[in-house]
Amino acid sequence: DVGERYILIDAGGGTVDIACHQVKAEYSMEEIHHPTGGPWGSDRIDAHFETLLCEIFGATVIRHFKQAHNAAFTSLVDNFRKAKMSFFN
Repeated sequence: DVGERYILIDAGGGTVDIACHQVKAEYSMEEIHHPTGGPWGSDRIDAHFETLLCEIFGATVIRHFKQAHNAAFTSLVDNFRKAKMSFFN
């Protein structure tokens, strides 16, 4: 509806982008606040997951696990990413 305002949030892998618009007419909108965002995407959550693993098991153990069992580590991270996607479902 004309005059309606909304916030558009694009939460991607690397960044989260936020834009605020107002509907001016059919197929026409106006930016009502300068777009903003930052490096808060899901990749950052993945990095924190690895940090958590290092805190639990020790950085040396995780580094060795990544080198000696790369496929298993990749599977672990992949399963974590899948779990993230189904978190709210």
